Amino acid sequence: VLGKVAAYLWNHLVFVTAPEVVRPG
Repeated sequence: VLGKVAAYLWNHLVFVTAPEVVRPG
C-alpha cells in the first residue's frame, strides 16, 4: 500500500512540476 501511495505522490509531483515531460508526444 505504501508503495502505491509513494508512486501516486511521485507521479502527481512529476505531473504538476513537469507536465511537458509526462505528456505523450
